[in-house]
Formats: sequence, C-alpha cells, structure tokens
Amino acid sequence: ISKAMKLYNFGEIMDEALEYLKTSLGVNGEVVAWDGTANLPLYLRESGPIGLVETEGGAFLLMRPQASDLPSIKRAYRQLQTRVDAPVAMCVPSVDARQRRALAVQKVPFICPYKQVFLPFLGMESKEWGREGLRVPSGILPFRAQQAAIWGALKQGPYTLHDLREAT
Repeated sequence: ISKAMKLYNFGEIMDEALEYLKTSLGVNGEVVAWDGTANLPLYLRESGPIGLVETEGGAFLLMRPQASDLPSIKRAYRQLQTRVDAPVAMCVPSVDARQRRALAVQKVPFICPYKQVFLPFLGMESKEWGREGLRVPSGILPFRAQQAAIWGALKQGPYTLHDLREAT
C-alpha cells in the first residue's frame, strides 16, 4: 500500500509540475514510464520514482526524491545523472527559496511546481513572483496619476513625457 501511495502522490505532483511548465513557460509535456529503472542500483531506485517527460524540445528524466533535504536531492541527482545518457531534473515541491537558489547555483535542474523552474538543458528558467489570485486591485488611481490623466485628456495635440512631468 505504501508503494502504491508513493506512486499515486508522485503522479499528482508530476501532473502539477507539467501543468506549471505549461502555464509558466508554454511547454506541453507528457509523462511516460521509463524502463531504465530496473537497471539502476537499489539505493537509487528507492530514493524516489522516476518518469520520462517528453516535450517538443526534447525528453528528460524527472525524479521525485523522497528526501527533501538539499544534500539528499543533490546526491540523487548526481548519481542518476552519471548512470543515464538523458538529461535529469528533480521534482522538488517542498523546498524553500534558499534551497532553490542553492540548486540553481550548483546547476541542478529542478521543477518546483508553482514556484520555480530551472531546466538549463532546455534553456528554461522561470520564477513566480506572486499569484494573480492573491493580488487585490484597488481600482483607485493615486493623486498624481489622476492629475496626469486629466491633463492628458484636456491637452490639445500630442505631448511628450517631459511635458507631462512639467505639468504634474
């Protein structure tokens, strides 16, 4: 039951990672089973499930490590990278900003759903600076913006930014 739960959770997280790739970078991807898992050493097979992600730009292996500490993530990445010919990325949904920065500095490709993507082998990097749903537009222009809007509406003919600055 625990293995089935781990694989189910990995599928859910994998779906989130692919959805994030699609929404943030416009990359459509599909996950297929990777048949090379049986050839890996036992400790590497047990460190997390591995799937093959196929995109328009190429294919890469995506591993979801069981451990969430930085040394374990880097160790699993290095061990897997040395044993396969394909690019490898880590799916790390629970790392914080400091850990993501350290992974990027050390050139460890990763996807952190709805937070950050670092896939240098595909030439992709993206960060989310805030969710649209959390922003509340006020609908009120500041006083200077109101002045500029009224002045621009009443101005006859074209004007420059210098003219606008002088008027406000």
